[in-house]
Amino acid sequence: MEGDKTKRPSTTFVSRGSQVVVNEGEEEKKMEEFFTLIRKIKALKDHCRKTSSSSSSEGTKTGGSSTTSTTAWVPSFELEDFNQDVEFKPMPVVVVPPPPPPTEVEEEKKRRVGDDMDLELRL
Repeated sequence: MEGDKTKRPSTTFVSRGSQVVVNEGEEEKKMEEFFTLIRKIKALKDHCRKTSSSSSSEGTKTGGSSTTSTTAWVPSFELEDFNQDVEFKPMPVVVVPPPPPPTEVEEEKKRRVGDDMDLELRL
């Protein structure tokens, strides 16, 4: 595959009813750019590891303690952390005013609705 550098024809992909023409040369170029980025990120990560390990080893050589740790921080709790009394604030009291009394017009509407309905049960 690497030795084969001949020009390949364009490839046609059909996606949801629309045709997309992709030049495989462009696709290979994008893949190469992607893998180049991956290699650069890996090199940068290795470089950072080497510099941090060399600086920590220099600190131990001069008698200093190494503050760099490879393990994640694990929280620790003491009994004193829980000895304090916690004072909770009470919920605010929300007073909702009662609805206004019905007006005469509303009462008349209610009476009319009641008159229109036949609520007698018959067999």
